[in-house]
Order: sequence, then C-alpha cells, then structure tokens
Amino acid sequence: MKNEIVNSEDPMKKWIKEAGSEFPGEGFHLSVLKKIEALPKSTLVYKPIISPLGWKLIFGFIFAIFFWSILMIPSQQETTSLFDKIPPVNLPSLDRNLLNFNIPVPNLSPQFLIGISAFFSLGFIMIWGTLRNKQAGV
Repeated sequence: MKNEIVNSEDPMKKWIKEAGSEFPGEGFHLSVLKKIEALPKSTLVYKPIISPLGWKLIFGFIFAIFFWSILMIPSQQETTSLFDKIPPVNLPSLDRNLLNFNIPVPNLSPQFLIGISAFFSLGFIMIWGTLRNKQAGV
C-alpha cells in the first residue's frame, strides 16, 4: 500500500504541469480584444453636487443678506439704522424666588433675534434639502 502511494503521482502536481505547458493559440489575444471592444460602453453622466435650484437659493440668500445689510447701514452719522428702530423683545419677568435665588431674565437685542432667526431658517433649509435628496435617492 505504501509503495502505491509513493509511486502514484500527486494529482495537483500533474495538473500544475499540464496547465504550465499549455499556451493560447495565435489569435487568442485578438479575439479577447475584439470581445472587449464589443462590450457596451458606459456613458458617464456628470451630476453636480449642488443642483441649479440649490445655486439659486444660495445666491438668493447672499443677495438677501447684502440687501438687508444695505438697509441696516445708517445713511449719516446722526441717523440711526433700521436695527435701532426695531423694538427690543423683553421676556416676561418671573417674580418667583427659588430658595432666595432670583431667576435672571435675558434682554434679547434685535440683532440677536435676527441672528437666531437666520440660523434656524438656514438650518431648516439645510435639513429639508438633505431629506429631499435622500428621498430622491431612494
């Protein structure tokens, strides 16, 4: 039994020898190239990251900020800007004492309120655009 195993050649060695000795025919390379050329070519379509509507919104916001800042600049040294004409918003005061601790009531300036409203509106537009793009991708 042991002699049979020693005398029999390993099938893997036999397959490696056979595979190494075979060469492709002369027209093999040309036939492969013709098959590659015959494959349908994929057309790459450029899809911009920011859509035309997005660019319009961006330029609209830039224009609105520019226009708003022109309105807010005082025309002369003595005149006040439109920011100064906006009445300040005061929150109702809380007269409750919690363990002799008075709760401070913030006085919100018009500039702060405009900044907060701009922040939240731009954040809403950003979130809305992201959700809209994800729905289009699904």
